[in-house]
Amino acid sequence: MGKNNTVSICLCFLLITAYAPYSSASMFDDIMSGDIENVLDKRKIRKWNQENRKKYKMGGDERMGCGGYTIRGHHISGIYVGDTQMDCRFQSEFTNNTTEYITYIIVNIKIFNKATKTLVLQEKETLEVSVMPTVTQKLQVYFNNNLFKEAYKQLGENYSWNYELVGCVPKDLAYFTYPPDYNWLE
Repeated sequence: MGKNNTVSICLCFLLITAYAPYSSASMFDDIMSGDIENVLDKRKIRKWNQENRKKYKMGGDERMGCGGYTIRGHHISGIYVGDTQMDCRFQSEFTNNTTEYITYIIVNIKIFNKATKTLVLQEKETLEVSVMPTVTQKLQVYFNNNLFKEAYKQLGENYSWNYELVGCVPKDLAYFTYPPDYNWLE
């Protein structure tokens, strides 16, 4: 273990023992999983979601397909930026009655075999959005998930899906150094 990791671990354990508001099993899990640098940020995001959970919701005109989509390219400064292939499209209506600008939503998506009524696949997806405070907005987000795409192809007419909104990440807590698929709430 490197010197930086050892120092980080010592500092995190000091914070956990010294500051009662930050101590929790999930914080300990974050440290043990090797996500030491982001422990306090994730804690802030969890706390924000607990305090604001009743102020945002999703529902209305929900659709999802994973047949593969081509996002058409465009010209930037006279240079053509090519087409982008995406596996899936998620569509819903999102209401943000918080005082924060929302940049990510975390959705638990479940794929079912409609014929047998069994769960085939379940995964959390972090979808990048742009929803201002006190706004209801229709979302259409394209994302890549090869497992969802394969399930969609293999199930055919027996494909069915459902979802639950797990949480959101406001812009002030979504630091730009994290990758887009970062798991904010676990």
